[in-house]
Amino acid sequence: MLAGVFCLSNLTDGWKFELAQVKRELLQEIGRERKVEAALVREAKKRGEEPELSIVDNSGTEQIHSTRDTIAKDLGWSTGKTAMAEVVFFVMQR
Repeated sequence: MLAGVFCLSNLTDGWKFELAQVKRELLQEIGRERKVEAALVREAKKRGEEPELSIVDNSGTEQIHSTRDTIAKDLGWSTGKTAMAEVVFFVMQR
């Protein structure tokens, strides 16, 4: 659904960035889940147990997770411009 919105040519960069914040929330949730899984694996290794999950999964099914890179790619921006927009966005919300 969000992919079609980014194709509209009459949206300004600011509006595109605000729309990207919806996807940002979804990506951050995925990142939190992966951190929890990695913490469970580390705790199991500390206790000397065989972990159910592996921190390093070389199966090639999952990509490296980077919220800023994904948002920048969707917007067609550099990661630096995305970072600057984040600062402006969050300062304006205060």
